[in-house]
Amino acid sequence: MTKQYPAVSLLALYDPDAIGIRTLATYAKANAGISMNQIFFKNLFPSRYPYTEAELRLLIGLIKDLGTELLGISLRSSSFGAAESIIPRIRGELKDVRIAIGGTHAIVAPEECIKLADFVFIGEGEQPFLDLIVKYHDGFADIRGIPGLWAKHDNQVHKNRINELIDVNELPVIDYSDENKWFIEEDAVKEGDPLAGNSVGEIFASRGCPYHCTYCSNDILKGIMHEGKFVRVKKVDKVIDDIINLKKYFRNLKKIVFADEVFALGGKWTVEFCEKYKSKINLPFAALFNPNSVKEENVRALKDAGLTHARMGVQSGSETVRKGLYKRMESNERIIEAVKLFHKYGIRTTLDTIVNNPYESEADLKDSLDFYLRIPKPYELNLHSLVYFPKTELTLKALADGVIKPEHIAGP
Repeated sequence: MTKQYPAVSLLALYDPDAIGIRTLATYAKANAGISMNQIFFKNLFPSRYPYTEAELRLLIGLIKDLGTELLGISLRSSSFGAAESIIPRIRGELKDVRIAIGGTHAIVAPEECIKLADFVFIGEGEQPFLDLIVKYHDGFADIRGIPGLWAKHDNQVHKNRINELIDVNELPVIDYSDENKWFIEEDAVKEGDPLAGNSVGEIFASRGCPYHCTYCSNDILKGIMHEGKFVRVKKVDKVIDDIINLKKYFRNLKKIVFADEVFALGGKWTVEFCEKYKSKINLPFAALFNPNSVKEENVRALKDAGLTHARMGVQSGSETVRKGLYKRMESNERIIEAVKLFHKYGIRTTLDTIVNNPYESEADLKDSLDFYLRIPKPYELNLHSLVYFPKTELTLKALADGVIKPEHIAGP
């Protein structure tokens, strides 16, 4: 007798790229032949483009029309506020739908997410989510023991141990087809994948970050997800397969963006990647670098392979702030050296910096401005207001110092 699985819909809020739900859906299909719906609700920036009542009605109607029994929602901290207003509306009208929440905010702040959900994934979600679907109709006794899952039943929260980290080389290539996908935007439901016409494709060659920046959720994730090695780099052939797959679906693909926290740290992997990317892909690409990892032999090889745009996190032009507050150990001179290397090879350069930091004095701000004026031109400067992510070292310091209140933390 064929086992019956629940009708599953996955929901991404303000994130059409939604690598989380896309990976979950593809993993379940590849490993158990289970198909599920994917709903992309709105484009980016919830604070600038809030949803309308009509869009919320369309969302609830679509979840109902799809016969959804289990609704999986992927959350970043920035979208938690939207989830707090949307989920009660879904529950109020679709009382039989059970809700599972995953994503970075679920891992960092499961105690907040479980208030909204029946299930919360406290680690990487691919295997626990598949286990939940497979055991869904077997009763709560089987569900409650799934590693990586918090489960609520009769107002009691059952907390399991975190699951082991996944081998990134076992992840299948992501399905970017139009099948079972819907995009809600501009008061309309559009069937199909919202990325299908994009000219830029996003790829991850790794998971995790080796650094310990005090403002970043990655440092918290590293402490929580302790099983195995947090930083995992895919084999080059797997990365190439991912891009070939992307080219199959993106009709207008002109450029690849590597969304890794830090790309191509060097060594044999970089050498092999450059050779195979140039011969098999041959598209311009962009990536994010740490100044301390920028070496001329790597820049030269990456440029030859197709690197046209490099982004680096600088975060402050004041070494005092950068090293003392943010725990970023690169010197001003190292940053200038890295920019010069990108210039030497004709690579467009963008620097990320954090503004609206209450710990920066007027002297710090002057030092920062003076440094940015010293950096060789041309370069672009991305300005990001300081965000207090839950439980980071900087957030805890700001709370203890009375600089912020709990309501200033991303999420609430």
